[in-house]
Amino acid sequence: VRNIEVQVGRTGAVTPRAILQPVQVGGVTVSHATLHNAQEIERLGLQIGDRVVVVRRGDVIPKVVRVVDEGLDRRPFEMPAACPACGSPVVRAEGEAVARCNNVSCSARLKESILHFAHRTAMDIDGLGSWLVDKLIAPAGSGQQAAATPLVRDLADLYELTEAQLAPLEKDAELGAKNAGKYVRAIADARRTLTLARVVHALGISGVSPRKAELLASGFGSLEALAAAEESDIAGVKGVSRRDAAAVQASLAEAPIRRLVELLVEAGLPGRGEAESPAAADAAARQAESAVHSSPTPDEAAFRRALQRFVRHGVKGLGDVLAGKLVDGGLVRGPADLFRLTPEQLARIPTPVKLGKKSARKIIESLDRSKSKPLARLVYGLGIRHVGERTAELLVDRFPGIDALEAATAEQLEEVDEVGPRIAESIRAFFDSDGNRELIERLRRAGLRFEEAAPAAPAGARQPGAEQPGAPDLAGKTFVLTGTLPNMTRNEARARIEAAGGRVTGSVSRKTDYVVAGDNPGSKRQKAEELGVVVIDEAHLVALVEGAGLP
Repeated sequence: VRNIEVQVGRTGAVTPRAILQPVQVGGVTVSHATLHNAQEIERLGLQIGDRVVVVRRGDVIPKVVRVVDEGLDRRPFEMPAACPACGSPVVRAEGEAVARCNNVSCSARLKESILHFAHRTAMDIDGLGSWLVDKLIAPAGSGQQAAATPLVRDLADLYELTEAQLAPLEKDAELGAKNAGKYVRAIADARRTLTLARVVHALGISGVSPRKAELLASGFGSLEALAAAEESDIAGVKGVSRRDAAAVQASLAEAPIRRLVELLVEAGLPGRGEAESPAAADAAARQAESAVHSSPTPDEAAFRRALQRFVRHGVKGLGDVLAGKLVDGGLVRGPADLFRLTPEQLARIPTPVKLGKKSARKIIESLDRSKSKPLARLVYGLGIRHVGERTAELLVDRFPGIDALEAATAEQLEEVDEVGPRIAESIRAFFDSDGNRELIERLRRAGLRFEEAAPAAPAGARQPGAEQPGAPDLAGKTFVLTGTLPNMTRNEARARIEAAGGRVTGSVSRKTDYVVAGDNPGSKRQKAEELGVVVIDEAHLVALVEGAGLP
């Protein structure tokens, strides 16, 4: 074990892993192995420098199973107190083995946080897919799209994005069958119509325009003759000056171009002309002693550039980007390869595609719409551990504002239906993070919905304090709602109880007067029966709030 490092997962789990001297396990070279958590390291008695046994769990994940030899210079590993990515405290909840970073804006877990936040069941931000999120959170780098800092460093940054920032972002998409067919036809046309003049121009010889390429092709009739020509021979072509001749010969002497010429000659491209001039004939006679066959080996990068230039000019409409993909991807290693390409090969080529103004505008519009999503969607989208869609709705039922939820104690949170100590502790850990509180404030400034209007009381229900003859008085009565009611939501049931003077809590105790049970009531009904608390259904609840009493 050369070292032990930690990784931060998408849920904030801080997991140690061993950095190993590479070893073959099941035919695979393994250099890392999971250690799960600090307790597992302690159980193994493992320290850095020890020799260990490694297996591949499920034939996939390497795992350290035991120490076989303690290293002479072994040293213990200590779990970091702060997240290695963002510096937030690493917290291990009581009863859990895994330590976690609770900062939802931590760079190590940011991508998954954004994808969760943008999901249709959360803030429903259309267009924020995996590739785009990768681009948004990418660190500074080289290229035209590089920025001093990533465009998005936390969830709140999403609401500061502009169309101008999004539109130029690119992803690699496959060229596709339709485009591949178009380019195969263009390549076939180029092969049929390829002339010596076009080849000479495509070589990229210094100072050789399409017109001068035609003159040289006419004067020499073949690549072999042109490549073997002396400067005086080249200058003897009508329309080519002594200065041009010197530049042409110097370019032809460059290793990348001479190698390209060799490959073209070997492939028979484009073949000899119909007739040769005397100068061409003399040059051809000297070909056996030509430097074409004794040229130095070209630098690989320089040859790729020359080949890319040839591909780009050899096929009309192919373009510099696709030519580069063909050469750098190894599909075209020489000129002849260009004319052997199949539609299947071309279709799989990754091609950069810009997001574009239209898609960028749609994403900005979707971000704007998300600001009005219900508070429960935001609470779920924040990615608080153990808080799913249903729990988020229950929390907002009890705390209809983000400030009230943030200020709630663990005891108050546990009063919410289906919220136990573990979930309450997770919520408190989230809001106790300085980074998360700062995120909440930035989302507030962005204009997201932070309050949920209380449900309107049913028509005819008594408002607290109103005097109505014959109205029910449930003052001092405590209710617990559990399960799914057939005809009303929890919000509606709560509103009716509170309008009649009653109080709704989340947990059953001896002080509870009534448990209102719907379908799938869970353990709260069982606890009520054990404590002797009256259990009623929706019909009985309606009778109570309407003053009829229990039947």
